Amino acid sequence: MHQLIQQPENDIHNVLRHYQITSADVEKALIQQLNILPAGASVINDFSHHIDLSVEKAWMLASIRFGDQKIRSGWLLLA
Repeated sequence: MHQLIQQPENDIHNVLRHYQITSADVEKALIQQLNILPAGASVINDFSHHIDLSVEKAWMLASIRFGDQKIRSGWLLLA
């Protein structure tokens, strides 16, 4: 999410604009939460299983349900 919000003009920014939420507020909240996580190379050695599941669900939504050929940030949010 932190990386996606830094990309200009994607689905996440469209959703934020719709709900009148600034990307700066979301970025600030994300950074606060990221700073809570433990630091160090040995702490996290793999992607979360939840990320794998979300990407898989997003691909299924994009391709089967909506006929899209790529995973957009909106599909990740929906997943």
